Formats: sequence, structure tokens, C-alpha cells
Amino acid sequence: MKRIIRTTCLCLSLMLMLSGGVLAQKKPQPKKSNQKEPAVLFTIPAAFCISPDEMLLVTRINEFRSQAALPAIPLSKALCFVARTHADDLIKNKPGKCGLHSWSNKGEWKPICYATDANASQEMGKKPKELAGYPGLGYEITYWSDEKASSDDAMELWKSVEVSKNVFLNRDQWREKEWNAIGVCIREGYAIVWLGNVDDPLGKASVCGMKPEEKNTAPAGTPKTTSKEEAQKASNPYNLIVGSYPTKEEAQAKLKQVKKDGYPNAAIIPFSKGFRVSIQSFPTKEAAVKKRNELKIKYPGLWIDAATN
Repeated sequence: MKRIIRTTCLCLSLMLMLSGGVLAQKKPQPKKSNQKEPAVLFTIPAAFCISPDEMLLVTRINEFRSQAALPAIPLSKALCFVARTHADDLIKNKPGKCGLHSWSNKGEWKPICYATDANASQEMGKKPKELAGYPGLGYEITYWSDEKASSDDAMELWKSVEVSKNVFLNRDQWREKEWNAIGVCIREGYAIVWLGNVDDPLGKASVCGMKPEEKNTAPAGTPKTTSKEEAQKASNPYNLIVGSYPTKEEAQAKLKQVKKDGYPNAAIIPFSKGFRVSIQSFPTKEAAVKKRNELKIKYPGLWIDAATN
């Protein structure tokens, strides 16, 4: 019963924020010609990065969109920073009756009490610009639990709530929106997503602990050696693919999930347009088909990539 009550409160919070955001877009406030642009409050540290579980949340959102034939949303450094700043504020300075989309008066930012401030939804949309210089409007979706939040729990709830599904899948009043940036944060009991309508000039956030790709420094003319991995590919050319991703970070997040599910031989396969994640490779097409049939309920949409083709 405790969890049911908690998630019901979260759903109402989402509805209030998102419906308010729609109204704010229908009646934008004109800018006065003598208004000065507010200074950006923070410079994002060079070492700023997101956790693998946060990257997995981005991957799950983009997978959810891909099932509806929608493009992946690019990861945004600025929106990730805003999401983390808000999560830290919520944890340290409890929002109380003001609600999850509020900002306390304990920081350098302009405070918002979402439950009572008349222009709360408009001010929320400006937070990415205020904090990190993001040039567009931002839209926030929040999850809270009295237990530690995870990408799995947050996504499970958001997919079950019609209003958050509509936002992620650009349906209903969100059909005309085009999401060009996404930022996420998972902290203690909070999972927060920010969506933006323009590209982030700061680029994408890096994933903590991820090593840069190794470059081939062998001199020209050095004979190419056959690695153990290459030999494995030659003897098992049929790969069972669970997903295809535009960035290596997203593929690595999916790989981590698949290995956690009990497939230690899962691997990333680069191709011309990105990276595929293979659950397992097989010596014959028949063996790959048999395994695909066994897993089609757990992993809908599995397909076979023949490396020899």
C-alpha cells in the first residue's frame, strides 16, 4: 500500500508540471526590449560525468522511442548538469508542500515554489538557461521513492503513466515538439529527466569511468595480427543482436544490462552508422535462430546479423 500511495503522488506531480508547461507554451510572455540577459550561474566542471546507470536510463528512453520509430535524443551535458543540480537541491532542501518541481531559496538560482508561484512552469522552462546557458527551453520529469532510485524503477513507472509516455513518444499535446537534447540524474531516491527543444552547444556528457578508445599506433606496413576476438568472430559469424545505437556510450550501457541479465559473452559490434549489441554469437544460422526463438519473449525484436554477409 505504501508504494501505491507514493507512485500516485508522483503521477499527479507529473500531470501538474506537464500540463502547466503546455499552457506556458500557448501564451508566451513577450520580452521587453530593455531586458538584460541574465548571467549564467555556473560553469560546468571539466570532470563532470554521469554514472553508467544514468547512461542506461538514457538508453532505455531512446529504446522506448525506437519502438515507436522515433529518433534517439542526443545526450546533453548542460541538461545533465541541471538535472544533478536540481536533485542535489531536492535532497538537501526538502521541497515539502511546494512539490518536486520546485527550487529552494538556498542556492544562487531564482527560487520556485511550484505549488503556489503563478509563473512556475515558465520559470522552470528557463532553468537550463539560467544555470548552464542552454539556449532552449527545458521540460522536467521527476521520479521519487523512499528507496534508492534506479533506471529500471523509474522507467517502469514512467512507461505506465500516460502523460509521461506522451512526452517521451511525442504524442497528444507533445506531438509538435522535437526533442533535441536529454539530461538525466539518479541520486538517492530521485530520478530526474530534462528534455530540451534545441541542440546543446556544450555537447554530450561523458560517462564516469569510461576509458577513451584505444588508437592504432602501429607503423605503416606492420602485418595485421589476428586477435582472439577476431578468431572468435570468424568461427561464430552469426550474431544475435539486441539493439543498435548511434553512440558507443549507449551501446556500452545496454551491454552492461545484458551481461547483468546473465549473458557474459555479449559484445559490442561497430558498424557504419553506430554500434550493435550482440547477446551471443553462433557458428551456424540454425543455432542463432533457435536461440532467438528461446529469447523472443524476454527480448522482443531480436535479429540475426551475419558477419560473413
